Amino acid sequence: MGKKDFEWVRDAEEPVTASPVRRSRREKKQPAGDADEFAEILIAMTPSQLDALPLSEESRREVRAMHAIKSGAHGARRRQLLRLGSVLRGEDHDAIRAALGGESGSSARDADLEQIVRWRTRVIEGGDDVIQAFLEAHPAGDRQRIRQLANKMRKSATPRTNKALMSALREAAGL
Repeated sequence: MGKKDFEWVRDAEEPVTASPVRRSRREKKQPAGDADEFAEILIAMTPSQLDALPLSEESRREVRAMHAIKSGAHGARRRQLLRLGSVLRGEDHDAIRAALGGESGSSARDADLEQIVRWRTRVIEGGDDVIQAFLEAHPAGDRQRIRQLANKMRKSATPRTNKALMSALREAAGL
């Protein structure tokens, strides 16, 4: 004996209404994710950069507390990051984005690092003229060290040499 199929019977007088649209779990969590992204951006900023942003005093205090945590205290850092994210949920994200210039600090840094990667490729493939062009754009660079590392990369490209060359180029660019 099988189960009986259940059939819904609608009253003719009952109006048909659309069911309320429920937000998905992802949509519910989106503001929390935005706040966490802002928290990451804010902790990477210097105190003078933070002063230019429209933040509440509580948010500034939480960012300062984050800066005070030592690098080895992973658990404390994670807890403070969660605390900062919860405080930032009450902030005006559009105003912060506008103060950041529409571009977050991390994406600006990523663009700078991509430029350094392009310079590294050009330095390895080119010669002294490319190194000279790099040093004209970034005068703080050490010509001898960059030239030596570029020559090493041409002879044998090891991860260690690659990392050293990237470090020298980042240092020259001030990143």
